[in-house]
Amino acid sequence: MPHLHKNQWVATEAELVPQHYATLNALQCQIADYEKVPFGIKKVQSGGNGRKLLVLFASLPTAVQQGLGGQPTAASHPLLPYYAPSADALAFYTTHKINGQHLRAPYVQQYLVNASVLAACVALKAAREAERKSKGGSLLGIMATLAADCQSLNPHLLAQHGVQHTLPASERWFKADFTAFCNQDKGYNYAALISNKHGNQHRRKVTTDVLALLNDLFAGCGTKPTRTQVSSQYAAFLTGHLQVLKNNSTGECYNPANYKPLGTSTIVDYLGQWQEAIANQPRRGNERIAMVGRFTPYHSLSRPQFAGSIITIDDRQPPFCYAEGQRVWFYNGLDVASNAFVCWVYGRDKKGIIIDFYRQLVRNYTAWGLCLPYELEAESNLNSGFKNSFLAPGYLFGKVRIEANNPRGKYMESIYRQQRYAPAEKDQPGWRARPHARAEANQGPDESAPLVPYDRIVTLTLQAIQDWNNSPHETEPGLTRWEYFLQHQHPNLKPTNWAALLPLLRA
Repeated sequence: MPHLHKNQWVATEAELVPQHYATLNALQCQIADYEKVPFGIKKVQSGGNGRKLLVLFASLPTAVQQGLGGQPTAASHPLLPYYAPSADALAFYTTHKINGQHLRAPYVQQYLVNASVLAACVALKAAREAERKSKGGSLLGIMATLAADCQSLNPHLLAQHGVQHTLPASERWFKADFTAFCNQDKGYNYAALISNKHGNQHRRKVTTDVLALLNDLFAGCGTKPTRTQVSSQYAAFLTGHLQVLKNNSTGECYNPANYKPLGTSTIVDYLGQWQEAIANQPRRGNERIAMVGRFTPYHSLSRPQFAGSIITIDDRQPPFCYAEGQRVWFYNGLDVASNAFVCWVYGRDKKGIIIDFYRQLVRNYTAWGLCLPYELEAESNLNSGFKNSFLAPGYLFGKVRIEANNPRGKYMESIYRQQRYAPAEKDQPGWRARPHARAEANQGPDESAPLVPYDRIVTLTLQAIQDWNNSPHETEPGLTRWEYFLQHQHPNLKPTNWAALLPLLRA
């Protein structure tokens, strides 16, 4: 009779020789013949040194199995009477598509077995609960018995049906799969068993929302957190001992009820992702701008509805050279709500260009009969010296935000990127690519681009600004950006404070 050895049904040397194999050598030769192929007789344990030769019962020829008493009966395991391949599961896995593709046959078979085993566990659980209730017993510990039964089922499955399940051996993870499988109003949740490697999102714990929480959890941390720190902080959040701010504007916090515990492997995987590499990047290199370019996304904010709410300004050098190593300097202002350029000045260098820009800005808005914008978004390089002058709140603008050494912290940066790689500039002769651009299509050839006359560069850039302003607005395509700017001015803007500005910006 076959017997269990490490959850596998096996036959011993004494049972096989000489009843079914003439000699031990004949048995060993046959084992060796099939050793490197997926079929045929297989040994589970070598003989010698006090150990017995054990052969996998399911790998033996049918005649030998019958001579040893046949396959183990269903009564040998409590789950076997409830196990049967599920027609519903088969229909689901054979028709289910992920990213437009059907599951391959081996995976269909494996998920079918797993689903059928869990369905058997559901039936056995109901039977045990009914029995215990009838005898006045406690229902505690039933899940532990199911996990143990499931773990010991594989040898019986192999002997009776020639298949094995791949459900987790750990009681904790078995319970998680069991709960997910049963967590559906009608029928079973077959999709919950599909592995993440197939692009399945049904059992994914670390969603984008979880990653956002983890990043916000350590938003103020100057160093990369350890696995222990992440685990303890996340546990404190789940128990309500730690609040994590989700939205600075509204004060909204993350709700612990929407999140589940995370395992050690999940946390380790999170720490290895690029979002966390930013914490240690400054210690690995001293190129801050390169680090910002690699890890910081372009500025993102809710677009205001009214023009005049926010103006973003920055310098720009169009990607053309009028002399070797010499580019034209532009300084531009863009209204964020309309996405229209409202001011631009240019020159051969940026010395003094910032004062010219603010003077021109005041001239433009006065000529158009408009009030100056409420808020300014600017870079620190050319503007920090005026924070206590005309850029103090209440002079030119009601509110001023100056970004220090953070190119991607300004809305204008994303606009400049669109212009740089748009056909209006990129297709022009003399356009100069960045040799280390992240996108291969934006990397330039080895040979130098030809020089472009200064006046030609200015003409191209001014034409690009004009075309940009006359293109359709993003949210109201019936209007151009410039028309949106003129027709959607904020009704609560204050008139220009000439008494405060004239002494500071006089020519």
